[in-house]
Amino acid sequence: AEYMGVSNPPVLQTAAVIASLEVFDAATIPALRTKSLALTRYLELLLQSQIPRELLTVITPTDPNARGCQLSLVFAAPVKAVHARIEAAGVYCDVREPDVMRIAPVPLYNSFSDVLRFVRLLKPSLASE
Repeated sequence: AEYMGVSNPPVLQTAAVIASLEVFDAATIPALRTKSLALTRYLELLLQSQIPRELLTVITPTDPNARGCQLSLVFAAPVKAVHARIEAAGVYCDVREPDVMRIAPVPLYNSFSDVLRFVRLLKPSLASE
């Protein structure tokens, strides 16, 4: 809280904020939204075509205008076990108790290859032990 007593923000933190704003300006919000829609739809299609329905349920609305870039997934297998297997492969996802994993292909830094890699890691992670 010591820094709160000064009238100017710390230089290094301000530089980081400025740099991130420059990245957003270069990418443009409309371009990011367009890529977001495409990445999330690609994820949705891969999940539908690669993972058997009895192993996975997508609980996020299918309407792109009713969601952001993330899909919430519920598995037949325990979510903590699936999460542990995926995390062991270097992919970090958001788990919400009791049984939801949220997958968010973020358009600023995720690629279509990242989405494909995730689904390829997910499929064997759903197998029963």
